[in-house]
Amino acid sequence: MTKEQLKGYRDRAVELARHASRITEISHEINYHLHSEAANDDALIYTLSQLSELREHHREQMRQCNIDMRMVENFIDSLPTEAMRTVVSMRYMDGVKNWQLVADAIRMSVRQTQRIHGYALTLLE
Repeated sequence: MTKEQLKGYRDRAVELARHASRITEISHEINYHLHSEAANDDALIYTLSQLSELREHHREQMRQCNIDMRMVENFIDSLPTEAMRTVVSMRYMDGVKNWQLVADAIRMSVRQTQRIHGYALTLLE
């Protein structure tokens, strides 16, 4: 587990949502082509091909994302204190960038919260 993998947790989730949105858009295009009086078989075939490729890419991304997410979750679960788990979870899983919000969640100072964060990162394998 690396710090980059921790940072990538939120990015993967956003990317998956983007893929899902694109799949929905293409599905709507297919519906349009199927119900349009001016249906163009070539356009429909092309759109179906796009959908198939995107779904395959999405499946692979989901598989890799699940692996990465499990690694991050296992790392967080392995941290020795609840404060560490909360800090790392809020920063990397929830994407909270505001140190004061994280500090408030664990009822410690910002400086102490940053120390806890730093120590947790030293535990990365």
